[in-house]
Amino acid sequence: MQLHLFLPEIRRNHTSRRSRYGSFPFGMPFLNIVYQIILSVATRKFWWTWVCLCGQKIQRDSKLKNQKEAAPVKPLQVERGDTLANVLRRHIADDILSGKCEPGTRLDERSLANEYGVSRTPVREALQQLAAAGLVSSKPHSGTIVQGVEIERVASLCEASILLESLCAKLAASRISAVEIGRLRKIHEQCETLHKSGDAEGYALANRKFHSAIISGTQNTDLIDAVEFCRLRIAPFQRAPFQSADRRAESQKEHKRIIEALEARDAAKAEQMMSEHLSAAAVAIDDHLQNFFS
Repeated sequence: MQLHLFLPEIRRNHTSRRSRYGSFPFGMPFLNIVYQIILSVATRKFWWTWVCLCGQKIQRDSKLKNQKEAAPVKPLQVERGDTLANVLRRHIADDILSGKCEPGTRLDERSLANEYGVSRTPVREALQQLAAAGLVSSKPHSGTIVQGVEIERVASLCEASILLESLCAKLAASRISAVEIGRLRKIHEQCETLHKSGDAEGYALANRKFHSAIISGTQNTDLIDAVEFCRLRIAPFQRAPFQSADRRAESQKEHKRIIEALEARDAAKAEQMMSEHLSAAAVAIDDHLQNFFS
């Protein structure tokens, strides 16, 4: 029997199998079925994943929209020479010190940014400043958590502030210019106007400018950096005592004595007046915290 006589028949049988079972190689029905099953499962998984991701995005967008509608944007005013991060820090610190944000509360950058209508960058900077002051703590995978106020830590910050700023007043007495003393008097007059109008917030900002002018008068950049590093940490606690008109009035008298010592170029007296002024401020801060947390 000659093989070439059977080749047409073999070719016809192979062709019929391919037409019957599809174009899979060799016309093997079992492997073709397995291939179709795998393809079907993979396709369904892909579409199901895509549907889930779309659903999550819609849910997240809806949640953010509801947050924006539920919590209107709080207007922020940034004074000249101030920063948005500092303004945010003051607002968040007020919420913490007033008890609105209790210890253990998680502060979310995105939620705060939506609440105040700002980007997340100044919010992040504000939270870093609060962490430096000990009002919050930031931990990996946990976010930023409100901490309880440690009165001993605040007392330590006040002590450092008294020592550093008293030294600044001593140095400024011999280095500050007549023009800078004139600016200091203008700030003092602004403080008086704000005090009489009962603007505690404005007085706190003007008070900070008053101290910054004296610190700048030292003309020592390294000392200025060291003092600002300390002031940044104590800043959240300095504003509350100015809600008291009596404390603002006493502060004004203390400021006047400091200016007189600087004008007289009396370094020892300027140092003493600044030390007494900041010691009185430290007592006011401690009284406020003791009354609030008692």
